[in-house]
Amino acid sequence: MSITVDLSGKSVLVTGVSSGLGRDLARAFTHAGAHVIGTARRADLGKSLVQELKGSAGTFVFEPGDVSQVDECERLVARAVQLSGRVDVLVNNAAVRTDPPLLDIDDVDEANFDRVIDTNLKSAFFMTKYAARPMREQSSGVIINIASHTAEQATRGMSVYVSSKAGLVQLTRATAVEYLDVGIRANVILLGGTATGQQKRTAAASSHDNEQEAAGRQRAAVDPEAWLNDPADVARAVVALSDDDCAVITGASIAMDSAATAGAMTSAYTHQLIAASR
Repeated sequence: MSITVDLSGKSVLVTGVSSGLGRDLARAFTHAGAHVIGTARRADLGKSLVQELKGSAGTFVFEPGDVSQVDECERLVARAVQLSGRVDVLVNNAAVRTDPPLLDIDDVDEANFDRVIDTNLKSAFFMTKYAARPMREQSSGVIINIASHTAEQATRGMSVYVSSKAGLVQLTRATAVEYLDVGIRANVILLGGTATGQQKRTAAASSHDNEQEAAGRQRAAVDPEAWLNDPADVARAVVALSDDDCAVITGASIAMDSAATAGAMTSAYTHQLIAASR
């Protein structure tokens, strides 16, 4: 039996739609029939997505904005309500990493710290705060935060990023508990590697590691291609989680990471170490 998610009549607000997973989220929600309001800082990429999604089952509107700014969070939610009268689903997807993307704690300055925390965590908090107001009036709503398996498994050189993603997990739980009685549910997605531009930039940065670290990876290599997920597959799963049929799911951390959070990469690494020691 084939089940197709139909979100016709739903109003969906997605942050960070200019590239990567956000772009696929906008596509998936629009193809499911929703009225999607997408936001990002890069207006040219947002406008190209508007052209691409013309003629889809739903509609897509691009609204330029910088969710790292609190007043912008309030404005974007108000704009979504103005356009469609309600907000049924909020997806907090906008995210950045430090510059460069791999940076030891000793080398993190305040500007890098603030940029990552403001975009990845503070934005989700205030987008949630403002979106919860129309959701409360509707007695319904879904908030989905896009985190990472690094929220539970730290990665060297990504201290600020993993801290922001771990914060998203607890923000999600707090949101689910706080709004349980008013019909708003919240869940967080723990992503593994996805084939996006940000993933490629981080991979390129890792090529500058020193020779000793490279040798260590060679002794217990894990095929990176085995852990990269197609962002379109992830986006379709997020759409399904937004459907009313998933009403009992709230406060959950849902791994979409090819079992990375469960320990698949650690398992592969351990078995390769065992084999190398024979």
